[in-house]
Amino acid sequence: DVKVGSGAFMKEEADAKELGKVMLAIGRGAGRNMAALLSDMNSPLGRAVGNGLEVTESVAVLQGAGPQDLRELTLDLAEAAIEASGVDLGEPPRVVLERALRDGSAMESFRNMVRAQGGAVEALDDPTQLLGQSGIETFELTLSGTGFIQRIDALEVGRAVAALGGGRGADGSAPDPAVGVILHIAVGDQVEGTSWPAARIFCRNLDDEATEEACALLAGAVHVAE
Repeated sequence: DVKVGSGAFMKEEADAKELGKVMLAIGRGAGRNMAALLSDMNSPLGRAVGNGLEVTESVAVLQGAGPQDLRELTLDLAEAAIEASGVDLGEPPRVVLERALRDGSAMESFRNMVRAQGGAVEALDDPTQLLGQSGIETFELTLSGTGFIQRIDALEVGRAVAALGGGRGADGSAPDPAVGVILHIAVGDQVEGTSWPAARIFCRNLDDEATEEACALLAGAVHVAE
């Protein structure tokens, strides 16, 4: 999965393609069948940004729910992996994958992976219990403007989450897994007025400078056009 866009390591499509070619060559040099997909990271994928929130959203996808864009990319990547493996499933891979999400077998497979590695399987039923949610405060960020959401800058959203403590510190300290953002809007949505809900903020302190900085970065990330 080679990301390209403002929130990715590679900002330009041509550079991302070159990176993809290098990664394919490395894998093939190790005797593996490889596939690379370029995916858009100009705007956030899904609605959740932040470690714990993204885990929760990913579990929702495995349960057959979750945001449509995240679900589609997950299916695209799984389909490419099956095709690269050369395994014949007897029917189109997409059909098998869609069914695995519907009948719960995808989720059960993930449960088995977690169990085999000594992980907390019970966290899959309620990820908030084991992802450091204690002490978290939440509030709704509202923005103004009339028109359509033209862009949500993924880099600025990422910087906002980092300001809340969701990024690795300069001293190498681990990110806070519980802070982050759940977006209420997506590119193409129509908005109107002086106070519409843009995102829910998960922070440690409602009143500190870090939260204020994060709100300013989020506001600057959302671009509305006629």
